[in-house]
Amino acid sequence: MKKNFKTILLIGAIVVAIVVSCDKDTESRAKKASKEACECMKKNTQKYCEDELNKKYFITQTFIDEFNKVNDCGIKLYKKN
Repeated sequence: MKKNFKTILLIGAIVVAIVVSCDKDTESRAKKASKEACECMKKNTQKYCEDELNKKYFITQTFIDEFNKVNDCGIKLYKKN
């Protein structure tokens, strides 16, 4: 019984570590994407820049939230329904 409990705790710790790692990775990707989007909008259309973001990045709600938090050139992402 103790062995099963330890296994469950180990699996839980691994899951938590993966989630934390993914959140930090999403944050850094969103920061990079924000800078790229600002540069893109200086030279291209909004549609082109949206297409480029969608090609390069897996867009999740967390990504959108992080992108909007760090963006400093007036671009806001919204989830399409």
